[in-house]
Amino acid sequence: MTSRDLKSESTKERIIETTRKLMRKYGYSNVSIQQICNEADVSVGTLYHFFSSKSQLQEIIYKDFTEEYREFDLDYENDSPYDLLEIYSAQSEAFTKRIGYDAMFSALFANPQGNRTFYDEDRANLKYLREALEKFQETGKIRKDISAEQMTLDIGNIGIGVIYYCYTMNNVETLSEDTHRLYKMYFDSIVVPEERRD
Repeated sequence: MTSRDLKSESTKERIIETTRKLMRKYGYSNVSIQQICNEADVSVGTLYHFFSSKSQLQEIIYKDFTEEYREFDLDYENDSPYDLLEIYSAQSEAFTKRIGYDAMFSALFANPQGNRTFYDEDRANLKYLREALEKFQETGKIRKDISAEQMTLDIGNIGIGVIYYCYTMNNVETLSEDTHRLYKMYFDSIVVPEERRD
């Protein structure tokens, strides 16, 4: 890369990091393009040279966060689907805490693009969850009459619903506990009891 390319990449990263910091602190809807530019020490034109909109910046930030999810280290023949539940719950909790409750709520409910970006099947968190559910289906430990895609969507909806409820009820301190409890109830409905497995 030339020195000009390096400077350009550095400016782009500075804008992303500044936006990440501001959105975490104030929430998506409370951060303006001008505020990002002032904090990052760039002109509005420079920002729009790299990014088409504030929502594009937000999408980059949340995609980066979800890429932190990793494939589940499970032995599908010997481990239980409830092991998947525990790992996924821990990952989701860490993700929410890292980006902050305000930022998560803003991304889900104040984003002009709506929730659609959170349902992208190529997002690491959804992709790995779907693959793990499929593998447990192959072992007969999870019901096969519901597709892994639908189960992934159901689990995602539970997480989003609990975030909405806890945030709007000013009760975020119970978010992790409530999410885990509802995930557990859902897993109870899809896990095949050992005596009924093929």
